[in-house]
Amino acid sequence: MGQYWMLLNLDKRERSGHLGKLREFWGSGSACNVFYRLLVPLPPRVFSPPATPGDPSSNSTAATADGSEAGATSSAVQSDSSDASLPEEEDDIALHEQDRVPRRRKRDAPPAPAPTPLIIGGWAGDRIVCIGDYADTGGLPSNLLTPTELASLQTSDLELYHHARNEFTSVSGTPSRVLKAEASVAYSKDKTWVLRNLTKKVYVDLQTFEAKNIGGVDQILLTNICWSSHGDCTLEYDITGGKWAGDRFDVNVIESVQGAMENEGEGENQWKDVTQQVIKSVGRIWRSQC
Repeated sequence: MGQYWMLLNLDKRERSGHLGKLREFWGSGSACNVFYRLLVPLPPRVFSPPATPGDPSSNSTAATADGSEAGATSSAVQSDSSDASLPEEEDDIALHEQDRVPRRRKRDAPPAPAPTPLIIGGWAGDRIVCIGDYADTGGLPSNLLTPTELASLQTSDLELYHHARNEFTSVSGTPSRVLKAEASVAYSKDKTWVLRNLTKKVYVDLQTFEAKNIGGVDQILLTNICWSSHGDCTLEYDITGGKWAGDRFDVNVIESVQGAMENEGEGENQWKDVTQQVIKSVGRIWRSQC
């Protein structure tokens, strides 16, 4: 019948919703918007969520590329227009006829909500795995869980998939419009972005990969981070023994991290470009699905 899958952030104890069988979601789009969650914004900044249509209390503004606030001009125009329509007797400060106590003409508009931290990049640097519901606790990779995590799992008397479903926080409800709006101010397409496996010190040039039209970050990760004790994955190729399962990742601009990468390690411990290997492994699955 095929097993079901769930994406887990082991460090933050967060999870996706129920993803279904691998054949159903591997090439169908985004698994829990994982690309956005690994994307390290450039430059680092906070984001004011977009206004909800029809909500008059939503006065947030997003910073534009030049640091100004979008919507500031229109707000001023609306304020001037509103003042012009007021009766003459409602001056800035009116005096009450009985007690002559000054009173405000109108209440000040509620302050705009404070900017909130970006959702994108929230999983950057964390351990991530896509776990199958056939995965036995005894068959998990030895380096997947910490001793404390493993003890908690054994105490629960559940397999990791079901334990996470009960104990981890679901992040599947984040509106796509929020993530896309955040990415619009943090992601520049004129830069060279790379998906980095921080644990194994390998990276994929996303511009080169995406030029092959065989998917994106989701397909790269799902091909390498799925884990189960049983090889039933409903795909033409068995990817249930993911060699990157439980590793740490981010999506970053190569210019921002290249210097640090060059200074890390020597010989076999140096960073390696695995773009072509990944194109080959993802490409064969992509073609088998078409």
